[in-house]
Amino acid sequence: MRRILEYDLYQNSSDRRILLSEEFKAEGNPKWPTNWKEMDLWKELEEMGFEDVTTPIQAKNGTIMVVNREVPYMYPSGVVLQSSGYIRDKGVSSGFIKQYKTAFTLEDLFNYLKDRWSKEMKRMNPEATGTLTKEDILLINKSTKAPWKWNPNTNSVDVEGAVKLDIYNNDNNPIGFKFGKIKGEFSIDVIGRDIYSIEDFAPSSVKKISVWGGIKSTKGFPAGIKGGINIGTAELESLKDLNLSFGAEYLMTRFFDIKPFDVETCLKVLELGSVKTYYKVGGGYNILPNHDAKPGYDDKARSLVTTILSNEILDSYFKSNPLKITILDAYPDTKEGVLKRTGIRDLSKLARGLQGGWFN
Repeated sequence: MRRILEYDLYQNSSDRRILLSEEFKAEGNPKWPTNWKEMDLWKELEEMGFEDVTTPIQAKNGTIMVVNREVPYMYPSGVVLQSSGYIRDKGVSSGFIKQYKTAFTLEDLFNYLKDRWSKEMKRMNPEATGTLTKEDILLINKSTKAPWKWNPNTNSVDVEGAVKLDIYNNDNNPIGFKFGKIKGEFSIDVIGRDIYSIEDFAPSSVKKISVWGGIKSTKGFPAGIKGGINIGTAELESLKDLNLSFGAEYLMTRFFDIKPFDVETCLKVLELGSVKTYYKVGGGYNILPNHDAKPGYDDKARSLVTTILSNEILDSYFKSNPLKITILDAYPDTKEGVLKRTGIRDLSKLARGLQGGWFN
């Protein structure tokens, strides 16, 4: 006789509905079932925070759209799953996240979502967070895709790659923690009103740094930047707060761009004013006009460079490079000051002779 199973095996304790204790059976196309909400994998995604936000038109075309509000910075407009094998960002017109070119099923697309969001949720719950709040962790994960960690020795956040921060308000301290070592570019986009400075959250070391938008002071910028410094859109009257050290790949401001950032290119700004770019090419310069220059920009450019080229910087540079004193031929007062303060001999004639090939 065929064995009859107990009734409890088919019973749901919450609403007493009878359920069939068997594997999921796809309705319609097995590859892309219409009853996908009954899949165990979809139920796992729901537990992770995914919601079905498919529109009627999408449903009619066999397309599925989901969103995960637990990780609000990842595709906030929704993720579209297409039966053609595309996973697409709904927020942009051509935002393809992934495309399957070989055989696939809806289960494959669901597994992709599960794997990718699981990794991001791990970043939302790091092992050590120090004084970081949940909001701080959300901000960090939104601003970088790179691995990061809390450094208890410096009470700051170290990041293995680039960081891009969007700051939307006029708060003098818009971020409640400090960055430490940043191995990529540190980029800040100030949206709306100005902020005073980034001193309260600026990294201790960084490869490159860029500020887009309104900032009133460069106080707190890290020293010794070798990659480059971009404060192109900042209306800065001076760079007195910027702890600069020569050797960076470039310095970009509203009034001029120079590459590399060294004494010679800075002196070129003194000579020509607000020219857009001074790029060293061999023994000369590639000089491009600043079409955005306004009245007074030449004076501001020279003022900025005068601030950068302090007596200490000039003296140190020419003591180490006495044969380059000819750079100051066009600035006799500056040249005289360097010679008096440093006590070095004026080797201009010798330097010009070497440059002209008079000596072998």
